[in-house]
Amino acid sequence: MHKLLVAVVAGSPGCRNALAARVEETGLASQLMVEQYLAMEDEGPGQLLLEARPDIVLVDMESRGAALHSLSTLHAALPGTWLLACGPPRDAQLII
Repeated sequence: MHKLLVAVVAGSPGCRNALAARVEETGLASQLMVEQYLAMEDEGPGQLLLEARPDIVLVDMESRGAALHSLSTLHAALPGTWLLACGPPRDAQLII
């Protein structure tokens, strides 16, 4: 069975670890961890993410400005990748 390549983009280690644990629980994905939001496409961690061409990217919305910039950069560079914004279930502005 084909495993999905899933990337986790989050500013804090706690958020990264929580999202990574949820991905791991599914058993359907391998993971590429990115430790920070993307500032620019040619940035080290960001470049590794773009080169890996993940199937899905989970972006934590804890820091909205940085998260939106990451989503915009990822959308432009990886048009075939599913981008999912993750936030607290109580935040109505993040419910799509």
